[in-house]
Amino acid sequence: MNLRQVSDSRRVVWVVVAGLMAVASPVFAGVATQDHTGVLQSIDRAAGTVVLDELGPWRGVSAITRRTIVLTSSTEVTQAKRAGGAGPAGWIGEFVEERSATQELNQGDFVTVQVRHAGPRATALKVTVVAPGEH
Repeated sequence: MNLRQVSDSRRVVWVVVAGLMAVASPVFAGVATQDHTGVLQSIDRAAGTVVLDELGPWRGVSAITRRTIVLTSSTEVTQAKRAGGAGPAGWIGEFVEERSATQELNQGDFVTVQVRHAGPRATALKVTVVAPGEH
C-alpha cells in the first residue's frame, strides 16, 4: 500500500464517520428541547396556543420576545408552589410541583414552558406555573 492509498482510505473513513455522526446525533441527543420563561400574554383555547412574553435574548438592550407556543393533549401542566415546611428533598420552603390542568392557565401567569422546536413551530411539552411569592 502506498502513501496515496493510505491518505484516500483515511479520507473515506472520515467521511463515513462524519456522516454517521450527523445521522446519529439527533438520536443520541433526543428531541431538542428548550425552556422559555415569562408571562402568559394570552391563551387561545380554541386554537390550542399560548403567547408568552419572555425577557431576552440579552443583546445589550433588554427586550421582550413574544413566543406563540402550541399546547397539545399531551402537554403536562404543573404548578410550582413553596412548601409550607420541609419539602420532599428536605429543604424548608422548596418549590414543589403539583399536576394541574390546562384550563387552570391564566393570562398573567408567570410560567416556564419546556418546548420542542420543529422548524418555526414550538410545541409545549410541559408548562409550569410558578408562584414565586407564595409560602
